[in-house]
Amino acid sequence: MFWTLGILSAVFLPGSYLPESEIMSFDKVIHFVLFGGFAGLWMVALGDNLPRAALYIIVLGVGYGILTEVGQSLMDGGRQGDLLDVVADAAGVLVGTGAFLLWRRFHPEPTA
Repeated sequence: MFWTLGILSAVFLPGSYLPESEIMSFDKVIHFVLFGGFAGLWMVALGDNLPRAALYIIVLGVGYGILTEVGQSLMDGGRQGDLLDVVADAAGVLVGTGAFLLWRRFHPEPTA
């Protein structure tokens, strides 16, 4: 949950608050990692306990990425929405979810 809130606060920081660094030139990679972490962490939290968790997390994660970009385009803070950010967000969600499912295939949850 904290990761999800962290994404929200990061994407709505005014542009003037963002550091000028070479890391920021990797904007799409940052989006990919943030949303991959989002999906992976929610899969850890819900994946073994919620039927079809992967589907829910993919839909919610992609929706969250779209909403954050729409929100950026509506706010007046020197930030703007970007369709390629949505693509990077969606790719991160898919990879994060898939990585958890692959991990769980080879490391099943121990049964009590």
